[in-house]
Amino acid sequence: MMWMNSYEISEALVRFENHPVLSKAARLLDMLREETDNHSDGWHSWPRPARAAERLMVLLKSGRGTEQDLKLAVRPIKAFPDPLRQQVRPGCTRHTRHPGEQTGTGQD
Repeated sequence: MMWMNSYEISEALVRFENHPVLSKAARLLDMLREETDNHSDGWHSWPRPARAAERLMVLLKSGRGTEQDLKLAVRPIKAFPDPLRQQVRPGCTRHTRHPGEQTGTGQD
């Protein structure tokens, strides 16, 4: 399984800061990591979010990707129960709830 630690995610944020697609991918992964840290023992110890984000990490490690690649990579993350899923959307740059979303109580 592909896995990026917090340092690698931070590096991706800087490396792809100006890339039209991979900057979104890096921000999404960083938000997922942060939400995982806030709602569990942490990104490093809860494998389910990392498994859902595996395609996203592969995309970042490859250093190339299209909007379609990003949409496909985000699909498993979108299937995640709230509260993690509420923040993870392509193009999202802030930690805010999107209109129409409701808080869930999904637990692993």
